[in-house]
Amino acid sequence: MSPKSLASTIYDLHLAIENCKCSGNSEWLARHSANLKKLYQRLPSGSGIDNGTTVHEISTTPERITLSCSFHHMNDQGSYDGWTEHRIYVTPSFSGLNVRVTGRDRNDIKDYLGEIYMHCMTERVIYDNVKSRWVGEYEGMSAAERNGVVVNLEGNVQFKPECIID
Repeated sequence: MSPKSLASTIYDLHLAIENCKCSGNSEWLARHSANLKKLYQRLPSGSGIDNGTTVHEISTTPERITLSCSFHHMNDQGSYDGWTEHRIYVTPSFSGLNVRVTGRDRNDIKDYLGEIYMHCMTERVIYDNVKSRWVGEYEGMSAAERNGVVVNLEGNVQFKPECIID
């Protein structure tokens, strides 16, 4: 299995769950539901998104994932001074994904949330059967390894073959 975007993986698991419900396959329904619950743990939480992210709807017509979050704002003195409520709509596009954030745009927070959710939903994930959890494609790798550079035990720098440009 190769890594897929978080949004695509959530959508595919939702479809699998719906198929299990239609066919009465309770064994795989339980497995897919548990996997989806684990996958939801990768959604943004903290750093202002203090109540985490809630999945409201995954629809097939139109293809869309609807999320929500509350953002806890701070003033210039670093004290919390209010909340804003937001819906996040994730839809496929020819160039990947579209992320649209609704709600009050206090302190240009919608741009920030759009970046956070775009990064989250485009993260490539894969299920680690050994650890029984979802992991990011580059989890546990150094910055150099993520960028195609590997330093071997002798301290020599090598490039991954697929990263060499002719």
